[in-house]
Amino acid sequence: RARMQAGLYPAIDPLASSSVNLDPAIVSKNHYDTAQEVIRVLNKLDELQHIVTVIGIEELSRQDRTFFSRGLKLQTFFTQPSFTAEVHTGMRGQYVPLEKTIEACRGIVEGKYDDKSEDSFYMIGAA
Repeated sequence: RARMQAGLYPAIDPLASSSVNLDPAIVSKNHYDTAQEVIRVLNKLDELQHIVTVIGIEELSRQDRTFFSRGLKLQTFFTQPSFTAEVHTGMRGQYVPLEKTIEACRGIVEGKYDDKSEDSFYMIGAA
């Protein structure tokens, strides 16, 4: 519900979701490794959000601010113009190829997009 109220569609918490198929024997090693890094960054974001709420982002170390920023970008990137959310977003659904998604996640985690704003990742679809 909180994700929906924040306009994050699909309203699925990636940290609460799991799949037995996320295994390097089933998905590619790159997919598995990227997913593990994404989970690590999102877990760190979750920790840092509580700290930021109390003391503010300015009090975070430089490294934690980087994690925080990348975590927000991942969270925002996971908002995709999905077919099932069309009624809520007013945006036409798009198919985003798996490899493109993995590549974008890897880029966010590795800092390739550190110069981009969090907003630039909102509902970008296959862009």
